[in-house]
Amino acid sequence: VQIIWDAYDISVADRKAGMKANANFAVQQLLQGGVENLDLDALKAAKDAATAKQAQIDAATSHDELDALM
Repeated sequence: VQIIWDAYDISVADRKAGMKANANFAVQQLLQGGVENLDLDALKAAKDAATAKQAQIDAATSHDELDALM
């Protein structure tokens, strides 16, 4: 049995968009918990981490650089 996978090219820009959305996941999780359960310190820390990660993603210019961020 041989499995043949289709291959397709993903542009660096498309990959960056996906990675930036994933970087914001922790913020979204905290916000979905509801206002009554919101820990503002945790939210600020998550936002700061997401902002830093997104800046690294924006600075990347190749798939290799994006791989290094994972």
